[in-house]
Amino acid sequence: SDQVVKFHDAMIDIIRAHSPNRFVTHNFIPLVDTQADNFALAKNLDFVSYDNYPLGRSDMFFKHMPAEQFKPYMRTGHPDFSSYSFDQSRGVSNKNFWVMEQQPGPVNWAHHNPRPETGMVRLWSWQAFAHGADCVCYFRWRQVPFAQEQMHAGIKRNDNSKAAAWAEVEQMRDELAKVDFSISDPVQAKVAIVTGANSQWVTEIERQGDSYNHQRVEFAYYSALRQLGLAVDFVSVDHDLTQYSLVVAPCLPIVPQTFVDKCQQANVHLVIGPRSGSKTDELSLVPTLAPGVLQALVPVKVLSTETIRPDCSEVLHFNGAKFESQCWREELALADEVKVVATYHDGTPAVARHNNTSYVATLTCDGFLLEFFTVLAAELGLATIALPKDMRLVQRGNYAYLFNYAGYSQTVPSEIQGQYVLGGANLAAYDVAIVKLV
Repeated sequence: SDQVVKFHDAMIDIIRAHSPNRFVTHNFIPLVDTQADNFALAKNLDFVSYDNYPLGRSDMFFKHMPAEQFKPYMRTGHPDFSSYSFDQSRGVSNKNFWVMEQQPGPVNWAHHNPRPETGMVRLWSWQAFAHGADCVCYFRWRQVPFAQEQMHAGIKRNDNSKAAAWAEVEQMRDELAKVDFSISDPVQAKVAIVTGANSQWVTEIERQGDSYNHQRVEFAYYSALRQLGLAVDFVSVDHDLTQYSLVVAPCLPIVPQTFVDKCQQANVHLVIGPRSGSKTDELSLVPTLAPGVLQALVPVKVLSTETIRPDCSEVLHFNGAKFESQCWREELALADEVKVVATYHDGTPAVARHNNTSYVATLTCDGFLLEFFTVLAAELGLATIALPKDMRLVQRGNYAYLFNYAGYSQTVPSEIQGQYVLGGANLAAYDVAIVKLV
């Protein structure tokens, strides 16, 4: 990774020397594919760009998902999948970003390459702008009739006729002017997810269980927060945390002492997922047992770790209801002052809390994460909205952007009050609404 960054920065220096006064960017792909430190790669760029291919990426990312769950998203992508990458791009860029390549039709490189539903190219484009994009470009302009990408769609076919996406791009152009969209409007999040290449590398090097996938674990936490209408920033362990109310580290095996110091100094609630604090920076077990230096925030010790088959989940008790404990489970010993928040099937602690820090010792189901964050957000004064399934919401500036990934119309929750500058409260299938908030 260091060599990639050095080569990347050397190219930036050459471009700046020979072509001054021009912005320098680079089109990123997901961390799991770059296998590099994206924060380090972005450091000397003017801003980050991203290549957004919701259908190809979803086909590969959700290959474990049963067909009956995946099929509704086959032509749309999962409602949180594009925004997951948009929010990461904004976080890595530490400012607004570009979409350098937006999928306009079937691609040619995934296992299966379906055609987008009518309206989705427009929806993905608006979603990018809503999550902090300054620009959306489409790849490609015209489908090429030769070489390895001849089956990769463009907004024009190889005979130069206009493909289906053309009209949606024209519609986007007109709507951007109509709603007076401004790239100076900020995305303001009070919730942050801590991410980084080290966590990805550690979990790939020491897998321990076949069903543990770092990207899917992180995505599950992100999706739960987004289903509640919460805006999310992605930050590194070096980032300032003082602007946030809730900081979530789904998996942070190597923890620098400086991060613990930041958490102690900031008035935030920290949620830590399993595996966190378990490794030294030389990839050895920490001598004090996991979660290592994080014990200064939540005095617990991980006595053992087990991984179980994903189809053999066990009961997780929380807030008077039953959920699922899955795949990765840790045995905890708690100091006397630590509160038990949730328990395994046998009554032993699965989630522990001390003051402003919660330690989640197991992977869980979506239902648990939704309930857990609903309760925690209420305590922290973060407003949540129970969004209809497959509807999403994000605020940029004084505008709320709503997206309906469902193949049927849905009603916008009544909590969203203001003037509709695009669409209306009855949101059609694969449609977008924008509300100027009161």
